[in-house]
Amino acid sequence: MHLTPPSPKAARRLTRSWTALVGCFAVAGAVATAGAPPAGAQQAPPAAYQVVLTDGSITYGRLERQDADSVVIIGLTGRIAFARASVRKVMAAGIPHTRADGSIEYWAADPMASRLVFSPTGRTLPKGEGYFADHWVVLGSAAYGITDDITIGGGGLLLPNSQFWFVTPKVRIVAHDNFNLSAGVFLAGWGSDGTGGIGYLVGTFGGSPDGNLTVGIGNGFAGSRSAKDQLIMIGGERRLTKRTAFISENYFTTGWADALVSYGMRFMGERLTFDLVFVSTAKGITFPGVPVIGAGFRF
Repeated sequence: MHLTPPSPKAARRLTRSWTALVGCFAVAGAVATAGAPPAGAQQAPPAAYQVVLTDGSITYGRLERQDADSVVIIGLTGRIAFARASVRKVMAAGIPHTRADGSIEYWAADPMASRLVFSPTGRTLPKGEGYFADHWVVLGSAAYGITDDITIGGGGLLLPNSQFWFVTPKVRIVAHDNFNLSAGVFLAGWGSDGTGGIGYLVGTFGGSPDGNLTVGIGNGFAGSRSAKDQLIMIGGERRLTKRTAFISENYFTTGWADALVSYGMRFMGERLTFDLVFVSTAKGITFPGVPVIGAGFRF
């Protein structure tokens, strides 16, 4: 494959863009590292769960047993039993983080770990789970885990008489604790007219929900015609607090024509997320950039 090198001017623009991006990740990493557990801090029990009672209180511990009559956990203070009638729900507690006072706070995983802002990650949805997402109010999408390794999605414009649609099947082909690799297709069209899209490979490095790097490469197509240059995506997510994460998703082609750079924040709960991201290009960098607003709900 022949790659056309960038002109000196384009190279300088790309260098400035990627330098700024690396700086953003460095700052995000420094903020997150500042809240890391100190040496010798109290550790959370393994395989932690949270038991939410009907009065709203929450108790954490290792799940020993749950049946029709009771729920029993092993906490830091010992064995605790709850009458089933007093328990609203039992669920995984998330990743333990130690506060400055030595107490433990549990951070739930990002509900949208299978995607960044728009781009898929190498991760797939677990079987039987899915999400709804919306961007700019008018662009809706949904995805569902057929199996642990196969996710199917799709969406379109939420406007009267709009015929725009897209489907997004994705298959995971490598699944390890610290690396996931998937292959997929983004196929779009307008009614029954011609279709186009991109076929891709995407890999996500990092087993921790608190931070990851995603790299993807794809080739666009329209009907039977294929794009001359490949599209490369580099992005990632860095958890800052229990409810916030820095997120970035960036694109450039092998023809070095330009780069699309984005950065922003994801605000999250156990099932809901809200994204505020700013997008700009290397050729016309403006600060802070064009805002992209998105929301998601995991089910």
